[in-house]
Amino acid sequence: MLSSYVGYQSRMTPDEEMREELMRPYINLLCKESKNWLAYSKFLLQRSSNEFVRMKLKERSLLQVNTLVDQFRDRQPLLLEKIRLIPALNYPYRYQLSRNLAQFFMTLGVYMSAYELLKQVDLMEEAIKCLFLAGRETQAFELAQKILATKKTDEAGILCMLGDIKRDPSYYEQSWEASGRKFARAKRCMARTKFARGLI
Repeated sequence: MLSSYVGYQSRMTPDEEMREELMRPYINLLCKESKNWLAYSKFLLQRSSNEFVRMKLKERSLLQVNTLVDQFRDRQPLLLEKIRLIPALNYPYRYQLSRNLAQFFMTLGVYMSAYELLKQVDLMEEAIKCLFLAGRETQAFELAQKILATKKTDEAGILCMLGDIKRDPSYYEQSWEASGRKFARAKRCMARTKFARGLI
């Protein structure tokens, strides 16, 4: 119940510093009293996300989440122990944890580390974005073209990224059509481009 309350307050308190102060005693208590492996991992993840707003604790938060990602490969404890509280805790999958860690790296400007993480779990659109933000536009463009050639992922998002990389609005139009005129980001990018050119 306390874990649910922490999760609820984390979503409903927009101010990061206020949320960190409000949640800290509850999360520390949960980490201290937890006897289950999965429950402790969940509370450690909540503590990491909560503490990341504090400059002095960013490094610890990164290391903690990195440890949580790595422990998916651990053979101990046994699987039955790991999954016993899954319905109650809503623990994230490995790719979700890797995405969280990558977002931490991106916040700090460590784009290539984020890229490697996202590539490992096949989140290619976000991986391309990391290459682009790291200033590796040619590599990002080539990777996007390679992915589109395989047709193994959602085309619309990749085409939008190509529009960003090449600064070519025609890619936004292709993205809009590829999504069946449903991809909101493509439409926003088209509108932003037209506004910048004084067309609207």
